[in-house]
Amino acid sequence: MTVLGLLLGWLPLLGWDFPAEAPAGGPGRGLRAEYYAGRNFDKLLITRTDPAINFVWGQKGPPRGNRFVMAPPGPDFPTEDFSVRWTGRLHPPESGTYTLQASVDDGIRVWLGELLVIDAWRNQPATAYDVDVELQAGATYELKVEYYQARYEAEAILAWRLPSAPDYAEPQPISTAYYSPPPALRPKPLRPQPVAQAEPAAPILCVTTEDPEASPASLPPPGPLPPALRPGMHFAMANVFATDNPTQPAPSALRTLTQLARVLKAQPKLRLQLAGQGASAAVQAQAVRQYLLQAGVAPARISLAPAGQAPPGSISIRVR
Repeated sequence: MTVLGLLLGWLPLLGWDFPAEAPAGGPGRGLRAEYYAGRNFDKLLITRTDPAINFVWGQKGPPRGNRFVMAPPGPDFPTEDFSVRWTGRLHPPESGTYTLQASVDDGIRVWLGELLVIDAWRNQPATAYDVDVELQAGATYELKVEYYQARYEAEAILAWRLPSAPDYAEPQPISTAYYSPPPALRPKPLRPQPVAQAEPAAPILCVTTEDPEASPASLPPPGPLPPALRPGMHFAMANVFATDNPTQPAPSALRTLTQLARVLKAQPKLRLQLAGQGASAAVQAQAVRQYLLQAGVAPARISLAPAGQAPPGSISIRVR
């Protein structure tokens, strides 16, 4: 017995076997076959069930010039430069040493479980490769076969000689009775996605006349932050806080707050008085003040006032 045969004989003990009972529906349903354009599985064209790996794609009609016209694996499929991947399960009927044979033109690779037992991945005329493997009846072996066709004739046959057959007997193509497709892939359960929070509207800045006692109701229509500030200006900055966190400035407000800090640093003599609105007024005003301080505005220039008259979630800003 070869070392490879000993390794394969231990596959069921290494966790690569399945229950002795046949899977639902039983063996005999063939292998999943994926046919690709290109020699390296470049573009998937066909997915189907093949009863066995026993193909000789021969001539189709008379030659054209000095080349034969080959039969394709399926309708609208190339006759050259294609590749195939077969996957499924192998169910040996006897325990003992099998001779596994791959006949190929051009390249082929065969895996049993995790072991690559035949590796002939190259351009070549029709060639047969044999390997002795130790398999157990009642065990189930994962099988994967990869094949590519380059030019001219194309052939892919996977055969075996049973342990009970005489040594002089030729390996025979493995029939559908000993194959079953791979198990269907179970879709992964969908993880609940967080509900996207509606982004608050962009902050609105309103500018009063230079009346320091003007109320928000008397403010002019919304306008952008002016490049320069003057004492007596009164702003009502709306939508400063997101509804899910009424104590932290919303991301949409940070750009305007950064702009406000930049204008203040350009006019070092000006001071601001901040007033929040509602139950969280003091905390909100403090949060805006803290952001401006982090942006480089001196603490003495920003004071806090009692709750202002701005709409809920807003900040009333007076320039002193």
